[in-house]
Amino acid sequence: MEVRKNRKFEIGFKRQVVAQVESGELTLSEAARIHKISPTVIRYWRQKFRDGQLSSGPTKKEKELEKELERYKLLLAEAHGELDRQKKYDEWKARQRKLNTSVITGQNLHQLRKDAEK
Repeated sequence: MEVRKNRKFEIGFKRQVVAQVESGELTLSEAARIHKISPTVIRYWRQKFRDGQLSSGPTKKEKELEKELERYKLLLAEAHGELDRQKKYDEWKARQRKLNTSVITGQNLHQLRKDAEK
């Protein structure tokens, strides 16, 4: 005789099995045989479903995925910040290069003095 260890099923799977039985797609014994679950367990799930206890809250897997998504959002925000800083630095560097290579005239002398005072 084979000893089964306790298995845990996601709420989504439980709802799927209950829906198959409730809709008549499968009989209770067919669902039990296909999914290798005791008919008693499926009856228990059906009762919990009727009582509203098979909630639609996030599953453990969904919670893990939410945490991972938040981590990626943070990394993306940091990357965007770094990209913005790099763009500003590149613009400043281009202005400096332009100033260093430009000819000083009476028109731009005033601007050069302002930049030098900063």
